[in-house]
Amino acid sequence: MDCVKVMNDPIVKVIIAARISLLIENKAPAGQFFSLPLEERPNLQTPIFIDAGVLYFSREIVKSLTMEELKLALRRAVTDRTKG
Repeated sequence: MDCVKVMNDPIVKVIIAARISLLIENKAPAGQFFSLPLEERPNLQTPIFIDAGVLYFSREIVKSLTMEELKLALRRAVTDRTKG
């Protein structure tokens, strides 16, 4: 994705805001979590999925979530990744 396009994307902005919020609240691993690049995957059945150092997201599912639900999805994605 083009950097300017990414920064103007409201879905990307809300994901970034949720990550920042989790970091401020100390509810997510800071280093690895915040630096993961974002990539849209429309076919995901979950809002957020982390694999191979990339944070994949489903635009439609993320769009339907509240900020608290998105933060929970991000925390779960990080937790699932560290378990496996």
